[in-house]
Amino acid sequence: SRRMKTNSESCTDGQSSSGTCVVLNSLMRQRGAELGSEVEKFVKSIHERLGRIVVPQTRTGTLRSLRTFSGHHLIAVLTTLLQFPLPYDASIVACWQTLAGDKQLTKLMFEHLLDLLANSLPYKEKAERGQAPTFGIMPVPMATTCALTEIFRTDDTEEVVQSMFHRLFSQVVLRIGCATVIQKPDPKAKVPASNAARDAMMCMRELLVRAELTDVVDTMDESFAFPMLETFDFPQGVTILGRALCLSAPKYVSQVVASLTGSLSSLYEQHRVVTCSFFAELINQKCLGDLTLVEMQMNSLLGRLIDQSHIVRMLCIRGLGNVSELGSDQVHKYSTTILSAMMSGMDDRDDPMDLITLESMSGLSKIISQIEEGHVRAILINIALRIRPCFEKPKPEVRAAAFTLFGKLSKFGDGPSRAPFLEQIHNNFISLLLHMKEDDRSVVVACKEALRLVGPLLGSDDVNEM
Repeated sequence: SRRMKTNSESCTDGQSSSGTCVVLNSLMRQRGAELGSEVEKFVKSIHERLGRIVVPQTRTGTLRSLRTFSGHHLIAVLTTLLQFPLPYDASIVACWQTLAGDKQLTKLMFEHLLDLLANSLPYKEKAERGQAPTFGIMPVPMATTCALTEIFRTDDTEEVVQSMFHRLFSQVVLRIGCATVIQKPDPKAKVPASNAARDAMMCMRELLVRAELTDVVDTMDESFAFPMLETFDFPQGVTILGRALCLSAPKYVSQVVASLTGSLSSLYEQHRVVTCSFFAELINQKCLGDLTLVEMQMNSLLGRLIDQSHIVRMLCIRGLGNVSELGSDQVHKYSTTILSAMMSGMDDRDDPMDLITLESMSGLSKIISQIEEGHVRAILINIALRIRPCFEKPKPEVRAAAFTLFGKLSKFGDGPSRAPFLEQIHNNFISLLLHMKEDDRSVVVACKEALRLVGPLLGSDDVNEM
């Protein structure tokens, strides 16, 4: 230990220090295993001296001695490095990137860091009576996220990153969800503080770059989706990310799905939101024709329709509505299940912003365009009755969706369901006419289209010509 200390101190002594570093590296290789009790002291000593070294060769040699030492005590070294303050200074960044220069060490580092992300509390929740909870930083996931980012920025880590991509992607995207709720640092603070959401977003960006998924990065940039990952709009950012991954890197999709599926039952709402957003978009992309994977995701989303989070339920309804993109054969196969899910969404009483209602009506509009009257006969009037209150909802998007859906129901009004559906047309006719005069253009367009579709059932030339 004394000899190690002497040599590490000598690593700052001008040109002769290069030779000293060679000796230190050799010492670490031969005797490093015996120094388990000195890990923290040694790492901190290396960090201190890196700040004073001016000879490039000496700096490289010193960092290599740390890498050699880490071969004996990797977890202890990582634990010490993770305790340094954020944002990491140049010396700590150099330590992370030097360790990542060894492929075997990189794989072991990823294993440990992924385990930390998976098993650490993502944030510190503080709830006071009568107030919304606040979420504070937990040091371990913050430091781990920043460490992963620096490793991803290291050259020659592509092979390991690509071999573990599904696990890295899954943990980083889940971290993004939790990081968005953590309080942002004070922009006026004299000492810069880490921003959990921005750190997580940058970690994802660097992961995609290192995995050589430039098309995914380009799509995210063109859609302005990376900034979404820092905000409460992160579900939309994850949706775009899922679409880009499915289209540009399909080889990873099934493994990512397998890695994320367990998160549907996570205690953390943000984890469930991220996973449902991702799955909903993969169904929209037909999982590139993998119908077994589609069915698995459908079943996963069906299982979360009773989730306590209305955002999760909304995303489940969205994903199930996206079954309409699979083609008529698959729509017919799952029509009963999907129609039931959409109807349960319209019955949801815990829907403060009508998000679930909106997705349910949107999903129904897409599904009924591909099914026959027999599939919907038993619930046709029930759907019409559920829609009616939505004509007067405050949100124009909801009113427009309701009128659109009512118009599309007209395709079932010329068969056995004609008489009861005609009654619904008469009951809602005044609402259609009144809302054609409102200010919101999307509602006006939806009303006109609905009248155009129901007009033939009324046998009125005047309505047909409106």
